[in-house]
Amino acid sequence: MLYPWLDIGLAVVKTIPQFVFSPSNSLFFWILVGITAMQYGRIHDLERRIYGAAKSTVFQRTLLAFASGAVAGITGSLVMAVVGVSLEGTGIGYVLLVAVVLMLVHPRFVCFAYAGGLVALTSLVVGWPQVNIPGLMGLVAVLHIIESLLIWMSGAAHATPLYVRDRFNRVVGGFSLQKFWPLPLAVLFLIAVPHRELLEGLIEMPEWWPLIRPVAELADRPDVVYTLLPVAAILGYGDLALTVPPKVRVRKSALYLMLYSVSLLALAVVASRSAPFWWVAALFAPLGHEWVVRVGMGREQHGRPYFVPPERGVRLLDVMPCSPAAGLGLGSGDVILTVNDRLVNGREELRHALLDASFYLELSVRRPDGSEFVARTDHYMGGQTPLGIIPVPEPGDESHVELGRLSPMGRLDRAWRALKDLWRR
Repeated sequence: MLYPWLDIGLAVVKTIPQFVFSPSNSLFFWILVGITAMQYGRIHDLERRIYGAAKSTVFQRTLLAFASGAVAGITGSLVMAVVGVSLEGTGIGYVLLVAVVLMLVHPRFVCFAYAGGLVALTSLVVGWPQVNIPGLMGLVAVLHIIESLLIWMSGAAHATPLYVRDRFNRVVGGFSLQKFWPLPLAVLFLIAVPHRELLEGLIEMPEWWPLIRPVAELADRPDVVYTLLPVAAILGYGDLALTVPPKVRVRKSALYLMLYSVSLLALAVVASRSAPFWWVAALFAPLGHEWVVRVGMGREQHGRPYFVPPERGVRLLDVMPCSPAAGLGLGSGDVILTVNDRLVNGREELRHALLDASFYLELSVRRPDGSEFVARTDHYMGGQTPLGIIPVPEPGDESHVELGRLSPMGRLDRAWRALKDLWRR
């Protein structure tokens, strides 16, 4: 028989409103929404401290996170329902505990790819805790599918412009991509139904389902059925865009993460039918994720910086929303060549040219693609109205972030490269 897409889709959609209207489920979900708002409040305060104004309000950021989290949550719930990923026997409690411990080592390790992989490998090596490894790996894969969708949809929104001191001690322009999403999920659980009459009205599934099989002692029981229950979660994403604009950066990150997630999900399906693949899936979960992280970090840390001063003109790191510059059509990466026919080469020349402008302002601008245009307004108040631009850093500028101090892993990488150089000598 065909997969009952409509019935499962309706069941998932009917479960999601419980996060809003059901007292037993909504409290925890709205606590996660509050935590999300608090995190965006910290970013909002950081931008105000650096630039005197934030790019968007906390409400705007939280609303976008709420909306995109709902879309991704429904999509991820459908994927879990199609594949047959359930929380039963996945040892989710152990995974959460290990994730907390890893967070103490470094915040970026608070990820189910690392925690789930360690729990699975510990189970394989010492026999404890007893977990359904294919189911756990399937859960990790689907959560990362959801994360990749979220990164693609809204990862670049409201990116925070920063001056970053890179590994070569240069101060370059970049963007901090810090995102948090409250996630409503409809997750499969296995329950025992003692009375046969209660089984009426259930959705009939095809014989090939589920792709990820539950543990044998549950799969063989005729009184055990799957049910969808609401589960709230929160996902986070942190990255830097130094060599490419934020939109390009998040698209690459989302693509690599999706490839990793689909590969892990395929391994989980195979592992549910072949025990030797338990090891393959358990090893691939943390190692594959670390490869994705390392590839992205390597390109940003060792690639050619994008937001640096041009040979002539003043390159813009960012433009504040609702500012005169935004009204003129200026954007990140644009290069201002002239102000009222006056050449500007450097931030100070630009500042003086803008101060001298009175009512009339005409800018010659070169786009990142090389095209040029003229932006003009007759309603500019000179020094009384800030243009609302953030130029790229110039020699001598202080940094907001030092890349080498972002994590202990950065210092370990630097030490490892020093040792390799010493060995080559």
